[in-house]
Amino acid sequence: MMKQISRIGSRIRGNPPFLRGDRKGFTLLEVLIAMAVLVFGISYMFPIFFGSLSSARHIKNRIAADLMMEDEIWNIKSLMSENLITEGYADKKVGGSAPEINLTVQLKKLAGFDKLYRMEMSTSWDDGGRSIILNRVRYMKSPQ
Repeated sequence: MMKQISRIGSRIRGNPPFLRGDRKGFTLLEVLIAMAVLVFGISYMFPIFFGSLSSARHIKNRIAADLMMEDEIWNIKSLMSENLITEGYADKKVGGSAPEINLTVQLKKLAGFDKLYRMEMSTSWDDGGRSIILNRVRYMKSPQ
């Protein structure tokens, strides 16, 4: 009975609910602090997230360029085995979902060697405002 009277007395004196001990929710200050912590946490994660997207796009384009170079190596080997090519220079542009990739191939017969060739390959593309260039040199022996 005494507890009831003290509660009634605190209500009469006008104590706010957060001082009475019978609160059932969060105060405005607690909500604002929680929102501030959440905003700082999210703003910290944005650069990390977008940086990883940029890295993934760069890796995807590099893999596409590497596969294009490997495909061209096999094309040149098959043309060499059929004696359809001995030396030359070629440019190719490949588009698609990725940015346009430029491929340059130069095949030269090495002087002093009967069946040895030097193949210089270069791929380039624009990646987020910067130009990326991959170069590769291969020495190949003619199948014949």
